Amino acid sequence: MNHRVSPKAGARRTHAERSAATRQHLIATAIDVIQHRSLEEMSIHELAKSAGMTSGAVQHHFESKAVLMMNVLSELIESTVRSGELWPSPALSARERAVKFVQAVWRLVYAQPRFIVAWNIYLGCRNQPEVLGHIAELRQSADLSTLPVGRRVVVIGGGMTAVDAAVQSRKLGAEEVTIVYRRGAEAMSASAVEQQWAQTNGVTIRHWAAPKEVLSEGGAVQGVRFAATALSGGKLVETGETFTLAADMVLKAIGQTFVAEPVGKGIALEGGRIVTDAEGQTRLARVWAGGDCRVGGRDLTVEAVEHGKVAAVSIHAALTA
Repeated sequence: MNHRVSPKAGARRTHAERSAATRQHLIATAIDVIQHRSLEEMSIHELAKSAGMTSGAVQHHFESKAVLMMNVLSELIESTVRSGELWPSPALSARERAVKFVQAVWRLVYAQPRFIVAWNIYLGCRNQPEVLGHIAELRQSADLSTLPVGRRVVVIGGGMTAVDAAVQSRKLGAEEVTIVYRRGAEAMSASAVEQQWAQTNGVTIRHWAAPKEVLSEGGAVQGVRFAATALSGGKLVETGETFTLAADMVLKAIGQTFVAEPVGKGIALEGGRIVTDAEGQTRLARVWAGGDCRVGGRDLTVEAVEHGKVAAVSIHAALTA
């Protein structure tokens, strides 16, 4: 279609361009309302008022608040992708990559106001199946080949984290995924159901093997050498046999251990876990702990989130006292 060009006004925008610009204006306004007020206040009427439009005009572009929220979430995700490079160069050392990745995630995701907006929408729309379905779609990559996951992945460990890492690697496109555990199936902290779930998703589980060496060439992982293990006199021992699994990605999921050197006896332990009060505060000033690393903490994400919420309130009270 040809359009006349006015020498004074310049090229006129098409109807599609004007409509797209209006939709972007409404999405940006919605984000601003949620960020500075709340999701509850973000009604079609309030959006129209804040955007300088009528409610009918807003509904011409977004028929309901749910549809609007789905478009807002899409924009939040896409803007995060556009804002910068998240994955550091593979030419850097492992330590440099780790530092740069954490810095990039903070700068591009967590420090951004849109992160809080996205979580407000997610938590506020838990009872809206269409929005939750849209969120599930946004979490999936359209092109699995672009994801930084290996083709042959070895996961070292025997718990739920190992199973999750292995299954998700498989779902993200890894061709071969193997969990390797130093004892038998009955000793794995991952339940029999979880082990079966991993195997159903194409994950191989190998027992009675301990990692000895990560093999590399030119700065890239090539495989892992394992020593076969067995029980002798109630103790785990190596049999003398070894084998190697080819891998271009190795994931370690062997739990966590508190390293006391930086804080000395300031952090009290009980049974290897951190002692805290009901608010998560440790015996070391200005340090809080939560999740299953603290005494009484269960291996449940929801409980760790609750600990974080309670600790955040306690931290705020301590800082503003």
